[in-house]
Amino acid sequence: MEGAFLCYTFFTMYTNVTIKIAVELLERAKRIARQRNQDISEVLVESIRLEEAEDAETLYPGFSDVETAVMAREEKAFHELHPLLKEKYAREYVAIFDGQLIDHDPDLEQILKRTKQKYADHFVWIAPVKDSPEEIFNFRSPRLVV
Repeated sequence: MEGAFLCYTFFTMYTNVTIKIAVELLERAKRIARQRNQDISEVLVESIRLEEAEDAETLYPGFSDVETAVMAREEKAFHELHPLLKEKYAREYVAIFDGQLIDHDPDLEQILKRTKQKYADHFVWIAPVKDSPEEIFNFRSPRLVV
């Protein structure tokens, strides 16, 4: 579904906003809104606020500003490329450098070996291509039985 975007208008207590958003992202926001019994605009505004609140130190503790900027750039590229990557390289590992896909392989060892040889002094984002670009954690909710 490469390049599939929708324009979505939502109303907040501040102003009316129209945004161009990927179809799968809008569908995800709708699912979250239903699960939380919230309006979709609340979910979208909350996600924007959370994104703003995350600074490089929180995301990549212990690294310099330059290093965190590079890591954030490559992570962002992975998220932006994910729909295409999922279509072409599902269940493979991909390597992202300078915002571009530079390698892919189903074998993690092989992709690590090649990127270490070619990009030894550079940060390369290597990640598996799954259904979602983000790790999903499921926690069981305890229930009180009376």
